[in-house]
Amino acid sequence: MGVDLRLCVVGRLGLFSVVSLDSVMMPVVEYPGVVEEFVGFFSRDLSYHQVKRLKQYLTGLITDGKPTVSRIASRMVDPVDQSSLNRFLTLYSWDEEGLNRRGLELLQSMEGMKWRRDGVIAIDDTLLPKAGRRMPGAGKLYDHSSERFVHAQCLVTCHYIDREKDYLGFRQYFKYGSREAAAHGFKTKVELAMELVDECERLGVAAENYVFDVWFLSKELAGHIQSHGKGWISRLKSNRIVYDEGKRMGVREWEKTVPRKAFKEVEVLGKKYWAYTKVLKVKKLEKVRVVVCYENEDLEGDPAYLATSRLYWEERRIILCYTLRFRIETSYKDAKQNLGLGCCHLRSLKGTRRHWQLGFLGYSLLKARICRSRPYRRLKSDQTIGAERRQAIKDLIQNTIQWVYKMAPKMPVEKMLEMILR
Repeated sequence: MGVDLRLCVVGRLGLFSVVSLDSVMMPVVEYPGVVEEFVGFFSRDLSYHQVKRLKQYLTGLITDGKPTVSRIASRMVDPVDQSSLNRFLTLYSWDEEGLNRRGLELLQSMEGMKWRRDGVIAIDDTLLPKAGRRMPGAGKLYDHSSERFVHAQCLVTCHYIDREKDYLGFRQYFKYGSREAAAHGFKTKVELAMELVDECERLGVAAENYVFDVWFLSKELAGHIQSHGKGWISRLKSNRIVYDEGKRMGVREWEKTVPRKAFKEVEVLGKKYWAYTKVLKVKKLEKVRVVVCYENEDLEGDPAYLATSRLYWEERRIILCYTLRFRIETSYKDAKQNLGLGCCHLRSLKGTRRHWQLGFLGYSLLKARICRSRPYRRLKSDQTIGAERRQAIKDLIQNTIQWVYKMAPKMPVEKMLEMILR
């Protein structure tokens, strides 16, 4: 009877069906290893009940493809009312800045997660499309990837990135004329980026260079970064005005005057480029080093134009620094697909901000597990956020099976099913 009972319950959990782990909405009997391992580090800043809610919410973000407060609450075998999780995000008094600092302390205490001087800080922004017209901070914003306007929330972010890891901070952008901008003050994306630069420097991030796309390249941001003694690398628009030997022209026009034989081959992270560089005066900037970069020896197609305040760097070093920036796209994709970055439906600015903060914290903890496990020579395919998330789901499955075996002699089948499948 006991064996049949266990098989019946396990069968209802879907373990004998051919399904993807990503689609399984597992009950939470105990927390996955990544949560149990790291959350205790934050107990000095949170009360007992706040730590419990933190564990519950992080578990939901990591193991549920579309986490919402109600979905997370419904998955807890140990009953929790959704209002308790809601209050944790919107009403509980806990220090968001302190939690962020504590998270960075945790990462810096791990050899594989420490920031390094040869890393970079990537500044960018991302949109979180929203259907509700009253979502906090949402408005009609232009999406450069789809080249159309969308109704979305916008985050300006800074990512610390090196060849092995990345973690990030953010500010929410409020559109000019919105009720949030009227209440909290309007700031441009460049001004928010400057705030993030100040925060990185206050926290002592070791990276010596900032990288960003053409939309952030401005005299204000460039000068602000250099005032901290740091360098920057950015893309240049092909029509940006430059001055070469007294002649005024667009970057593309200037590049056509460069002899083709002047381009030289450089290899960056196993990929070959053909590049030419020269120090030029760029309109609205001081003198910068400009790099023209092609991906083929025949110099066909549209090249990338880069600019940097590092006037004495060679082509390879400039391209390498900027190439690290593309890791930011993977970070956004992971945060949106695996950690519910765009799934928050709270109408509270405070609650929404905390949802994002905890999502990014979950991302960092998963990254920490990946970096720390490298001495065990894991397969490259297992060194991803998605793989770590699937491992957390497997932890839930194992915990549930063990709980069923333990409770089978003590609890009726109907009661167990009610607790697990509600």
